[in-house]
Amino acid sequence: MLRKPVGWRIKVSEGNELAWKSRRWRSVEHFKEHQRGWAIAGVLIGAPLSLLLWWSAIALLTHVR
Repeated sequence: MLRKPVGWRIKVSEGNELAWKSRRWRSVEHFKEHQRGWAIAGVLIGAPLSLLLWWSAIALLTHVR
């Protein structure tokens, strides 16, 4: 059960490392601000998309009966 959250955190840290290495940043603070913006965008896009997919799956399953 613990493997998935741990694996997710490893992927996030790898993504941050790749982003850090991908270009020159003015400062660590600038990098963190940039990453925070992407995190907010991910939640704003990911949460509604997840809800839509769940709603679609439930609708499909109740319609099949």
